[in-house]
This record gives sequence, structure tokens and C-alpha cells, in this order.
Amino acid sequence: RRLTPRLPRCRVATTPDLSTTPQADWVTERARQVLRGKRTSLRTVAAPDYDFLYWLNSQPEMLIRWRYRGATPNPDAFVALLWKDVLAQFIIESTSSSQAVGLVSAYNPDLKNGTIYTSLQVGQQPFNEPFAVEGYLLLLEYLFMNWPIRKVYAEALAFNIPQFGSALGRFFTEEGRLVSHEYFDGGFHDLVILALYRDQVEDPLRRLLRRDHLESVE
Repeated sequence: RRLTPRLPRCRVATTPDLSTTPQADWVTERARQVLRGKRTSLRTVAAPDYDFLYWLNSQPEMLIRWRYRGATPNPDAFVALLWKDVLAQFIIESTSSSQAVGLVSAYNPDLKNGTIYTSLQVGQQPFNEPFAVEGYLLLLEYLFMNWPIRKVYAEALAFNIPQFGSALGRFFTEEGRLVSHEYFDGGFHDLVILALYRDQVEDPLRRLLRRDHLESVE
């Protein structure tokens, strides 16, 4: 007589329907709001954006100020470098025209210690400044919502520091300075490391983005 082993019954896992719960309503609202501001919205980078981003990185001010530091971007290697060590990055768009105006990126994450680096790229047109500021604030909100980030770093050559304007001191603190670190136009310039502390900026960030009406559901 052949004995057939009896296998234990397996319970099939199902995904609960949370679509009608208060928690789900709040999560849906939060997910929709976090990438959208008054003037600006953020969207994920797609392949059709690469031509725009290559053009943006090829502008004279970007060649000098950003990662290439004077070198011209290699078209064949551009996309791989664009995503190197990136945790999240978004196209900055005008909410009124849906026109792409720049890129915000979060890279070199150290999630064990709660730190990350950020960068912001926009064209030099004067009308882009409000989009740049709000786009960066939206990136910060997105990072704080999804990860326990406690410090956000930004690097800038010393002659770029005035671009931070009132944000320097109000939000950013100089944490380090590599003296005479990089060469440009006949001289060596300091590389400044700025830090933004979550516990100091999270409440002002909500006010600036007018998020006070969004309360979490416990």
C-alpha cells in the first residue's frame, strides 16, 4: 500500500482593502500633496527628459557650477552618471504650464546615520528662481516623509554661496570648508559643506508649503 504524504494547508495571503479607511484617505491626500506646491510640481524623471537634462547640464553656468566642473558631459555616459548614487530625483515643473525648468536630486544617502546630499539645477532665467526654491522645498518634504533623514547636506564652491541668499543662516549652516580645494579661472577656491537639520526646519517647511492643514492619522 502506497502512502501519500499529507501536505499542510497553506493559507492564501490577501491584501486588505484599505481604500475606505481614514488612514488610507490621509495617505492618498499626503501622497498627492507632497510633490505639488503653489507654483511648482515635481515628477519622476523619464527617458524623454534626458534631452532636456543634457541641455541643462551643457549650459555654461552648469558646466562650471555643478558636477562636471568645466568638463563637457559625455552623451553616452550621461544617463548612467545622472543616476549614480541617487536615492530620488525629480523634474521641476511649472504647475501652470507643465514646462520643465530644472532638476532636484537626493544622492549619496547614508540611511543608517540619517544623512543625504542634495543638489538643485535650474536655468539662469530670472523667472526660474521661485520654481527653484519651491522645488527644493518639495524635495525636502518628500525626503522627510519617506526616510528618517536628520541632516541634509549641500556642497558649493565659495563663489556660489551668495546664491543661497537668506537661506544661509535661516536654514543652512556651514559645517565644513575645504580650503583652496578646486581650481577655477586662475585661482583655487574653497569648497563649502552646508547642512540643514530636520528638527530645525521641518515646522518652517510645513508653513512655507502651507501644509498645516495636513495632520497625520495615528
